[in-house]
Amino acid sequence: MKKIKYILTTIFTFLIFTNQTFAYSFDVSVTSKTVTVGNSITLTINGSDLAGKFTISSSNNNVASVSSGSVFVDNDTQRITITTKNTGTASITINPEDVTSYSGETVSGSKTITITVNPKPQNKPSSGGSSSGSSGSSPQAPKSTNSYLSSLTVEGLELNEKFDKENLEYTVNVPADTEKIKINAQLADSEAKLTGVGEVSVSEGLNTFEIVVTAQNGSKRTYILKATVEEVEPIKVVIDNETYTVVRKRKDLPSISEYFAEKDITINNEKVEGYYNDTLKYTLIGLKDQTGKIAYYIYKSGKYTKYLEYTFNGTTLQVLDKEVSGAKLTSFIYDSDKIPSYQEVKLDIIKNTYALDNNDIGGNQFYLFYAINVETGKESLYQYDASEKTIQRYNTLILDQYKDRSDKYYMCLLGSLLLLGITIITFTTILICKNKKNKPKMKLSKEQFVEPKDDLPIKDEEEFSFDDLPIKKEKTPSSPKKTNKTKKNR
Repeated sequence: MKKIKYILTTIFTFLIFTNQTFAYSFDVSVTSKTVTVGNSITLTINGSDLAGKFTISSSNNNVASVSSGSVFVDNDTQRITITTKNTGTASITINPEDVTSYSGETVSGSKTITITVNPKPQNKPSSGGSSSGSSGSSPQAPKSTNSYLSSLTVEGLELNEKFDKENLEYTVNVPADTEKIKINAQLADSEAKLTGVGEVSVSEGLNTFEIVVTAQNGSKRTYILKATVEEVEPIKVVIDNETYTVVRKRKDLPSISEYFAEKDITINNEKVEGYYNDTLKYTLIGLKDQTGKIAYYIYKSGKYTKYLEYTFNGTTLQVLDKEVSGAKLTSFIYDSDKIPSYQEVKLDIIKNTYALDNNDIGGNQFYLFYAINVETGKESLYQYDASEKTIQRYNTLILDQYKDRSDKYYMCLLGSLLLLGITIITFTTILICKNKKNKPKMKLSKEQFVEPKDDLPIKDEEEFSFDDLPIKKEKTPSSPKKTNKTKKNR
């Protein structure tokens, strides 16, 4: 048994060492993302298994500036002070400019943290009287900060969204040939002020209106109403059994990146205003679904393919509907849109594959998807960090190496289990054989012992004859009996 324990200990020690993985990474964090003007923030850069120069920059130095434009990280932690000057927001970008991992791989992918700088709180004005508890005029009540609506409607029409005071954008479909609509709204606080309501003019296509609520203390909240007047003779198309309307005018389309130029397209012998990208050879037009939502589609030879474009920390990508192998289909929210994506999953607990999905471990904020860089036209696998709201190209080479290492580990594990099985069988066989050898021989008692009979002749080997064997001899056929006739003849 001691030998078996020794073998098992050796095997499991071997497995522990074969399961070691080495991967570089760098993380950034700040002591606070919200600060009062005049206060400072500490930015921390933590590098693991890498070394090189990181540059740090602010999108608005008038709001927040960094104490150093670059630091050198060598498998350690560096800290930079961010000083706030004025109210507003500023994005702090940390970029690995010349960084490599200890295994010689180039580290890429910047990270951005947004800092919000709030004004200093105002002291309440003094009443001019004596201290608390003495006679004098009472202090003024603070002004209301309520800038919400309690309702928003369009007379004779129904909004596509249910009203919620926290929701600031609404849409409504208006019948063709309508020239005016009436916007009605109610304030949640009677002390607030309201602008942008009443009767307004509309034209064919998209019409956007702002309803502004100003609270008693001067703070403002803006609600957006998008009223789309239907066309008299719309161009209808059917995609996957769903009916869409072609948006004719460019002013009614959502914003598009700078990489597309204006272009007019002819559909059903009618002019449609759209866009074109020479790098991708894409012609884009707008299609409106039955709920009034407009989206871009790639138009080619009478066929329509949905176009998903998003800008992540300065990089504009076309998200592709392409499967990531060895991953689970999921989605994440970006700019209020649900973007299809994938998360790496643990396929086999024995194989110990490279990651876990959100169902196995809470807080997984990393998502994978294929996309085309609209500026360069190159397709890559990207990883989105939902916590930091940043994106970077995914290092598929490391993933492949890790998978290869995982496969080797799997083979070692199977070999070890096989060796363990053979060892157990061998030791079991040895123990059984030993038990058989050590088993005492049974002795016959006098009653069980049978004495040989004296009348049985014992012959030597030379006197052996086959006649002594108990073999039945065949009877020789007897001569035929003589019949009575023979006797008589005699």
